[in-house]
Amino acid sequence: MSLRDDIPRGSLVALDTVVWIYELEANPVFGPITDDLFQNGFGSGHCRAGCSLLALGELLVQPLSVGRLDIVDEYRRLIAPGPQLAVWEINREVIETAAGLRSRY
Repeated sequence: MSLRDDIPRGSLVALDTVVWIYELEANPVFGPITDDLFQNGFGSGHCRAGCSLLALGELLVQPLSVGRLDIVDEYRRLIAPGPQLAVWEINREVIETAAGLRSRY
Protein backbone atom coordinates (compact mmCIF):
# COMPACT_ATOMS: atom_id res chain seq x y z
CA MET A 1 0.00 0.00 0.00
CA SER A 2 1.27 3.48 -0.83
CA LEU A 3 0.41 7.04 0.07
CA ARG A 4 -1.18 7.32 -3.37
CA ASP A 5 -3.64 4.58 -2.42
CA ASP A 6 -4.96 6.81 0.37
CA ILE A 7 -5.68 9.70 -2.01
CA PRO A 8 -9.09 9.55 -3.67
CA ARG A 9 -9.01 9.56 -7.49
CA GLY A 10 -9.43 13.07 -8.86
CA SER A 11 -8.22 14.80 -5.69
CA LEU A 12 -6.14 17.96 -5.68
CA VAL A 13 -3.10 17.47 -3.43
CA ALA A 14 -1.43 20.62 -2.07
CA LEU A 15 2.36 20.25 -1.97
CA ASP A 16 4.59 22.05 0.50
CA THR A 17 8.21 22.81 -0.36
CA VAL A 18 9.55 19.84 1.57
CA VAL A 19 7.68 17.40 -0.69
CA TRP A 20 9.39 18.95 -3.71
CA ILE A 21 12.76 18.69 -1.94
CA TYR A 22 12.23 15.01 -1.15
CA GLU A 23 11.35 14.33 -4.77
CA LEU A 24 13.90 16.53 -6.52
CA GLU A 25 16.80 15.53 -4.30
CA ALA A 26 15.83 11.83 -4.20
CA ASN A 27 15.74 11.76 -0.41
CA PRO A 28 16.74 8.21 0.62
CA VAL A 29 13.92 7.88 3.16
CA PHE A 30 11.01 9.85 1.68
CA GLY A 31 12.05 9.97 -1.99
CA PRO A 32 10.52 6.57 -2.83
CA ILE A 33 7.21 7.74 -1.35
CA THR A 34 7.19 11.04 -3.23
CA ASP A 35 8.42 9.37 -6.41
CA ASP A 36 5.45 7.01 -6.37
CA LEU A 37 3.14 9.96 -5.79
CA PHE A 38 4.68 12.03 -8.59
CA GLN A 39 4.93 9.15 -11.11
CA ASN A 40 1.84 7.08 -10.36
CA GLY A 41 -0.37 9.71 -8.78
CA PHE A 42 0.14 12.96 -10.63
CA GLY A 43 1.85 11.45 -13.68
CA SER A 44 -0.91 8.91 -14.28
CA GLY A 45 -3.77 11.34 -13.75
CA HIS A 46 -4.91 9.58 -10.55
CA CYS A 47 -4.81 12.98 -8.83
CA ARG A 48 -3.55 16.50 -9.43
CA ALA A 49 -0.93 18.48 -7.55
CA GLY A 50 -1.00 22.11 -6.54
CA CYS A 51 1.46 24.44 -4.89
CA SER A 52 1.98 28.10 -4.31
CA LEU A 53 4.67 30.14 -5.99
CA LEU A 54 6.15 30.48 -2.52
CA ALA A 55 7.42 26.90 -2.92
CA LEU A 56 9.33 27.94 -6.03
CA GLY A 57 10.84 30.87 -4.16
CA GLU A 58 12.00 28.60 -1.37
CA LEU A 59 13.40 26.00 -3.78
CA LEU A 60 15.42 28.55 -5.74
CA VAL A 61 17.43 29.84 -2.77
CA GLN A 62 20.02 27.06 -2.58
CA PRO A 63 20.78 26.66 -6.30
CA LEU A 64 20.97 30.46 -6.71
CA SER A 65 23.37 30.73 -3.78
CA VAL A 66 25.78 28.26 -5.42
CA GLY A 67 25.33 29.53 -8.96
CA ARG A 68 23.52 26.44 -10.28
CA LEU A 69 21.41 28.20 -12.89
CA ASP A 70 20.73 24.86 -14.59
CA ILE A 71 18.87 23.74 -11.47
CA VAL A 72 17.11 27.12 -11.21
CA ASP A 73 15.87 26.71 -14.78
CA GLU A 74 14.75 23.12 -14.09
CA TYR A 75 12.79 24.16 -10.98
CA ARG A 76 11.16 27.00 -12.89
CA ARG A 77 10.17 24.53 -15.61
CA LEU A 78 8.78 22.01 -13.12
CA ILE A 79 6.79 24.46 -11.05
CA ALA A 80 4.65 25.88 -13.82
CA PRO A 81 0.92 25.49 -14.36
CA GLY A 82 -0.02 22.47 -16.44
CA PRO A 83 -2.46 19.57 -16.69
CA GLN A 84 -1.18 17.88 -13.51
CA LEU A 85 -0.05 20.94 -11.52
CA ALA A 86 -1.97 23.98 -10.36
CA VAL A 87 0.27 26.86 -9.30
CA TRP A 88 -1.29 29.45 -7.04
CA GLU A 89 -0.21 33.07 -7.08
CA ILE A 90 0.46 34.59 -3.70
CA ASN A 91 -0.19 38.01 -2.30
CA ARG A 92 -0.07 39.75 1.05
CA GLU A 93 -3.45 38.38 2.17
CA VAL A 94 -2.37 34.81 1.39
CA ILE A 95 0.95 35.25 3.21
CA GLU A 96 -0.69 36.73 6.30
CA THR A 97 -3.36 34.02 6.38
CA ALA A 98 -0.68 31.35 6.07
CA ALA A 99 1.34 32.95 8.87
CA GLY A 100 -1.73 32.97 11.09
CA LEU A 101 -2.40 29.30 10.40
CA ARG A 102 1.24 28.37 11.04
CA SER A 103 1.22 30.26 14.34
CA ARG A 104 -1.83 28.32 15.52
CA TYR A 105 -0.97 24.87 14.22
